[in-house]
Order: sequence, then C-alpha cells, then structure tokens
Amino acid sequence: MAKIIPYFGANTIVVVSYNILGVENASNHLDLYSNIPRRFLDWGRRKKLILEEVNSYNASILCFQEVDHFDDLDNLFQKNGFKSVYKPRTGEANDGCAIFWKDKLFNLLHHEDLEFQKFGMRNNVAQLCVLEVNNDNPESDTSKLTAEEQSTTNKRFVIGNIHVLFNPNRGDIKLGQVRLLIDNAYKLSQKWGNIPVILAGDMNSLPQSAIYKFLSSSKVSLASPLH
Repeated sequence: MAKIIPYFGANTIVVVSYNILGVENASNHLDLYSNIPRRFLDWGRRKKLILEEVNSYNASILCFQEVDHFDDLDNLFQKNGFKSVYKPRTGEANDGCAIFWKDKLFNLLHHEDLEFQKFGMRNNVAQLCVLEVNNDNPESDTSKLTAEEQSTTNKRFVIGNIHVLFNPNRGDIKLGQVRLLIDNAYKLSQKWGNIPVILAGDMNSLPQSAIYKFLSSSKVSLASPLH
C-alpha cells in the first residue's frame, strides 16, 4: 500500500495510496462484508484506524479514494499536521478523491481537478497537485544546502490521484481515464520545468491488464484484457 519514492540526497517522500471504503458504499453492500463484525465497519472506529495505519508508514503524502466523510477525515488529519484538497465525484455519488500532505514538509503551488464526465467517461474524478519541498523545514536536508545548491535541487513535483471506473466490462473507459490523467500530469510537469510526476490511486485493474502494462511501459497491447 505504501510506496517510498527516493528524492534528493538522503531524503525520501513516503506516498500512501488507500481506497478507504466509503461509508455509503459499505452500508449499501453489506453482503460483501457478511463475515466482518458490524462494529468493524463503524466509521468512528475506522477513521482512527486509518490514521494509525498512515502513521505507521510515517507518510508524507496521502492519496485517498472513496472519501465520503471528508470533513471528518480533514479535521482528524489537520490535527496531525496535514493539509488537503478534495474532489467529489460528479453525478449522484457522494464519495471522491482526497490528497493530504504534511504541511511542514510541502507547500502547495497548484491544484486542479479532472472530471471525466466532461469527456464522456463516467462520473469518476482525478486530482493533480504541484507540491514544493519546504526548505525552511529543519527536518529536510535541503535546509542545510547553500543557496546555489538549493537552486539546482529539484524541489517540485506533480502528485496525481485517481479512482478509475470499477466496471470490469468497460476497459476502454478505464484506459481513457488513465490516459487523460497522464496527459494532464505531463502538461503540468512541462509547465513547471519538467518536474517529476508521482501517480497514485485505485486503478481497478489487474496486473495482466492493458491498463497496468500501459502505466508500467507506456505501451498498449490490444491482445491483453483492457480491464
């Protein structure tokens, strides 16, 4: 679930991507959790466990999907030093995507959302942020660099978050959503000086799918299942 991304020098950025299971989705599909005691699905309990899980990774950035109690989550994580942006899905769904980052580690320079409905690709959404490492933070090794060294250090990067369509029969839409996210992430990267890109999310795709291979190799084989 957690992926550690090496960064300049000894620093690392720990990115956690987590589909936290929306409260409404859990309530509407209790048959999927028939073997789980009901108390374990209680949101008051789960949100605290989510925080504990995140803290166990010492996460710098969080990319959550299926967030339908954002205010609860935001209040909880603000107390633990995180700032955030949230994008609800379009249509009738009540959940969305959220990106959280450690306020002392990063500054938000830019934020934009993608609504796939505008492109005829359902009500899913994605987020893109440009973050900059905070050189004033004493925990960052960059605070020890000279001004000249800091100017040559790539301190900015794009972070993307997406919840891809679930429908296993619409791999074409899944692929379109992923492609659109990558295209927009690339444009942002170029706009801000060819900065690195980190993409996270719930891809709703199998390792042998064309979508997975597209993400890992930038190639698509129509011989592979699109889902």
